[in-house]
Amino acid sequence: MRLVFPLLFLFIFSCNQKSDQEGHETENTSEQAVDTFTYRSFAVNDSISLLEDMPDGPMFRYDYGGLVFTNGTDAFQKMVADTTNSADSMLTAAGGDYEQAERMRMRQLFEEYRNEEVEQELLENASVAYERAIDEQYTVVHNKGGVLTVQGSYYAYMGGAHGIYGTIYRSFTDQPARILGLEEVMVSGFDRAQLGEMIKSRIDQMEDRLYDPEQPLDPTMNMGLFAEGIKFNYQPYEIGPYAAGEIEVSIPYTELLEAGLLRPEIIQMMEEK
Repeated sequence: MRLVFPLLFLFIFSCNQKSDQEGHETENTSEQAVDTFTYRSFAVNDSISLLEDMPDGPMFRYDYGGLVFTNGTDAFQKMVADTTNSADSMLTAAGGDYEQAERMRMRQLFEEYRNEEVEQELLENASVAYERAIDEQYTVVHNKGGVLTVQGSYYAYMGGAHGIYGTIYRSFTDQPARILGLEEVMVSGFDRAQLGEMIKSRIDQMEDRLYDPEQPLDPTMNMGLFAEGIKFNYQPYEIGPYAAGEIEVSIPYTELLEAGLLRPEIIQMMEEK
């Protein structure tokens, strides 16, 4: 499964454990370990009016920024592309071209939008009800020592009181190609309650963020490896009200290691020059 939009964004991204700009150049090989991954970014964006004869009326605005990696093993390249691509159902028809698949997905959404049943009174008195927007952007936020962290930022408005937004992190490595999720970076059988308390102690320093400050907190799978430590991100509505926004904390590797939670080799990986 891949990314679509609204609240499914986090769920589908988790299930995948999924103007040009070049990444830093290294030798392109599928055999040797890679220190820095190279990539190409691409953009797919357009807009369409709800009614063809009403160009100034409600619009569907679509903006997608994707990544295609150009070195590392074939398995690594596919793993990252599948995790960050939202148009999996179009990929076969697009001949395996992720950018073309995204364009096909956009055109399908636009076609569905044009086929929506329109209530004339609602259109005249509350046309915002027919506004639509999808904005998904993927960027590389860590790329060193054979560890890659990708950030996915999204916003979607599909009607209703307000849009939904959030940030997703995923970290990857090569040789072998795998996602560095909680189970991969923490010791076997790690104490989830202990990690949850370490995260919660940092959130408790923020005012009025949690639904119930007295309840224990489960560690989120939405986490990424950065030079300074691991970032844990909770989406709006996940553990607090929409007004609280995203809730994000960072815990240094040394603290996680001293707590007996982190695999020692993760620090070694992140210290690679």
